[in-house]
Amino acid sequence: MTPKGKLIPIGGAEKRHSRFLGEEDKKSPAFHLEVLSRVVTEIKGENSRIEVITSASSIPEIVGNEYLHSFKNLECEYVGILNLRTKKEVLRKENLRRLEMADALMISGGNQIRLSRSYLGTPFYELLVKRYHEDPEFVIAGTSAGAMIMSDAMIYEGTSKEALLTGKSKITKGFSLLPESLIDSHFVNRNRFGRLMVGVAEYRDFIGIGLAEDTGIIIQEGRYIECIGSGQVHLLDGKNLQIDHINPHDEASHPAHFRNMLSHMLTSGEKFDIQERKFT
Repeated sequence: MTPKGKLIPIGGAEKRHSRFLGEEDKKSPAFHLEVLSRVVTEIKGENSRIEVITSASSIPEIVGNEYLHSFKNLECEYVGILNLRTKKEVLRKENLRRLEMADALMISGGNQIRLSRSYLGTPFYELLVKRYHEDPEFVIAGTSAGAMIMSDAMIYEGTSKEALLTGKSKITKGFSLLPESLIDSHFVNRNRFGRLMVGVAEYRDFIGIGLAEDTGIIIQEGRYIECIGSGQVHLLDGKNLQIDHINPHDEASHPAHFRNMLSHMLTSGEKFDIQERKFT
């Protein structure tokens, strides 16, 4: 089934505001929130309702206020904060109702395991998936952990050095909004190329998506992506990958080795079809 909604995974550290701005402040170049502005553009209008999910964050009040100020400075008046920390909170009917009324979700960064533990298997998660697949005006944006949770398999921790030396990445189940994918964030700043390569080697039918900071992609129909923001998007394609002698799924650890990993880099405005694996 082709999803009708949009996904906007962001690599973390996108520009945000921590206060309301006056008219003089808005004339400053620092006011321009390129990534969040584009998120607002993809939502249906100024009267749209955005719910910010801060469940992954260790500082949810601070993060929630930053998004509240940022979206209101971008003329979005109807912004709510959902700081749901447990399955019990997620299961409350009033929170399900807020999801029903929302035009968009913004999932903050933090620890993606908090998201999977709290939401997977709940009616909230099921409604989120249903709306993404059936509502053409529904947008799910997420940054850092909020981006990584969107993928089918989800990297939850580990360094590139560790992954390359052991030939294994630390992966669990994500929200599966983007099938056959692995999304990694802070990709350039935290040197995560190696751990995403190893992840793609383990799941070689998947495409690896590495998002730099203040950079994201808009995904339509679950396949067509457009790069937005100030940095790069790195795509790793393992469809022609060759791995000899070592089974990447065995329990023993071995240094990673493989051949024919395809790599592409996109910057703002470039487009790619992740199903056909080609630029558009």
